[in-house]
Amino acid sequence: MSEKNKQTSAKSKEDSDLAFHYTSKEGMKGIAMSGQINASVAGKKDDVTFGAHKVYMTPRHPEKNTRLEIAKNNYDGSPDYAKSKLPSTEYAIGFNAKDIQAKREKDERSIQTVKGDVPLEKAQVIYKKKGDGYEKIWSKSDKK
Repeated sequence: MSEKNKQTSAKSKEDSDLAFHYTSKEGMKGIAMSGQINASVAGKKDDVTFGAHKVYMTPRHPEKNTRLEIAKNNYDGSPDYAKSKLPSTEYAIGFNAKDIQAKREKDERSIQTVKGDVPLEKAQVIYKKKGDGYEKIWSKSDKK
C-alpha cells in the first residue's frame, strides 16, 4: 500500500469532531473518582513525547478501529509493544475536540494533545472494550 493510501485509510478511521482519550480499567476508575483526566507529568512513566502537562488523545474513533490499531497508534514502538499496551485501551472517553482545544501534533501517528487537565464533565461519550473492539456505554446525548 502506498504512503498516500495508508494516510487515507488512517484518516477514514478518525472522527473530525471528537478527540478520544484511551485508558485502562484502573485509569478509568481514577478519572471517575477525580472527575478529570490528569495531564502527563515529566519524570514519570507517562509518555511525554509532545511535552508534559498535557492530556494525550487521538481522533481515532473506537467504532472504526480495533483495540490493537488504537494501541499501535497511541504507543510508538514494535507490534509486540503495542500488544503489551492493550490494557491501556480498555476505555475510550470522547470529547468535542474544539471544546477542549485539542491540538493535532505533527507526527505519523494520529495524536492530539490538550494543555492541562481535562474535566470529565466535558465528555460526550464513553466506550468500553468488547472483544477486539468497543461498545458505547454512555453518551451525553442519551441523558437529554
